[in-house]
Amino acid sequence: MVAYLDQNLFGTDAANEPVLADAVRGALTDAQRFPAVATGEGPPRMQLVWGPAALRMPGAVVATNMLFVVKDVVSGGLVVVVRGTPDLSLDAVFDEVLALRLVPWEPREPAGEARIARGVRTALDLIEAAVPCAGQEGCAEVVPGSGRTLHTFLSETQAQGDAPVMVTGHSFGGTLAHPLALWLHERGIADVSVTSFAAATAGDAGFAARHDAALGSRATRAWNQLDLLPHWWAPTTMRAAPKLYAACGIEPGLLAAWVDELLASEVRLDDYTHVLPATPALAGAACAPRIDGPSPYLQEILFQHIEGYVPLLDLAGCVDTTPAD
Repeated sequence: MVAYLDQNLFGTDAANEPVLADAVRGALTDAQRFPAVATGEGPPRMQLVWGPAALRMPGAVVATNMLFVVKDVVSGGLVVVVRGTPDLSLDAVFDEVLALRLVPWEPREPAGEARIARGVRTALDLIEAAVPCAGQEGCAEVVPGSGRTLHTFLSETQAQGDAPVMVTGHSFGGTLAHPLALWLHERGIADVSVTSFAAATAGDAGFAARHDAALGSRATRAWNQLDLLPHWWAPTTMRAAPKLYAACGIEPGLLAAWVDELLASEVRLDDYTHVLPATPALAGAACAPRIDGPSPYLQEILFQHIEGYVPLLDLAGCVDTTPAD
């Protein structure tokens, strides 16, 4: 939840990064009330040590992603957090992701070796080049790691001693977490692991095989059977998507027709494959409480994509889902 703070800030990304840094620090301090990360009266167990860096896809009105690094002062481990997509940037992300074109994982390698979605490649390129506070006067006083890329920061930190690195994210952030973890591993960052939540497929079978061979024993993919996004884009799971909420008495409407049309088109969805394909789904069961406003189907999609994970992962003591006053 920390990653989604202040997700729709207008203005330049460099100007917004100090605001994001203060918000992350405040949330980490507030998290002290949860037993899983409490350290008593001392400073927060999780400390912001790099970023945040705001990233913006072409055409987006606000940052499409944001990432930062926190350090567990108890274990010494580093956690790279990749934010999902804020609602005001959905159009820009969809323009990239819905193109559905697979591109080479490494431009210098043969096209058939391993491929990822074009939108994932675009976002990963932004992450690789991201430097917090680029050209923003006074920003470095608030945002740690200013002037260094993520890879440079992690390399310098590990040069000073053991510092395992976990990459994590939710939604599109989870989709990006697996490619980012593999990219860091292949470029010399030691002891990399990855945990994603609610992630869609990032690439083809070649990419999944490459990821699983390198990181499979240190990778986790958590997904709710009733969450729509993890069913995208592999055809076998997409076919089940329109009927996900039948037990809640919700008809899919236009989604069923759109899935049928997409699967019948010339788009090669057959190539899309999840990393860790044998990972069993978490058995989501609850239906979303109905409220006035969005359609029941949309309400269910949003509920299963976010709040639905709290009981499934036993996070009630770590995540506050109480609506704000």
